[in-house]
Amino acid sequence: MEKQTTTLRNSIIEEMDEKLKPLVEENLYLKNKMEKLNEKIKHLESGKRENNWIFYGFEEHTKYKTNIIEMIIKTLNDSDIEINMRVINKAFRIGKANGKARPILVKILNVRKRNEILKNKSRLLKNIFVNEDFNKEVLEKRRELIPQLLEEKKETYSILKI
Repeated sequence: MEKQTTTLRNSIIEEMDEKLKPLVEENLYLKNKMEKLNEKIKHLESGKRENNWIFYGFEEHTKYKTNIIEMIIKTLNDSDIEINMRVINKAFRIGKANGKARPILVKILNVRKRNEILKNKSRLLKNIFVNEDFNKEVLEKRRELIPQLLEEKKETYSILKI
């Protein structure tokens, strides 16, 4: 009787394993496919953000509420960075209005102008800062690397590119 029970249990387990095998394979296939799709999404998102800049330090003036692009162009031109309306696709404030100056996201059409802004961002007024538009993962990784950067600078006076 005990032998029959063991045989029956083993046959049930084998049958269940056979039924589960295609499901496990399909699950692995779908997980791999999902990983690849997530990588494609990250790549597309970073490509979409490639020509974006985030400007910090602009007060929320009522004068420029309607046309933030004019404010950006005026500031860049005053800082000897030549730019015109045709270079900027969109510009808008990020986040909810809470009384503080919100950052401005600027979408630039021309890659050369984007790089020119990067090279000359030290010319901007003292209270205006500009950064590239990165996704959350890149920003978190950069934050994690800041202590290492500071340590490297302190020890070797070298710059760690992040």
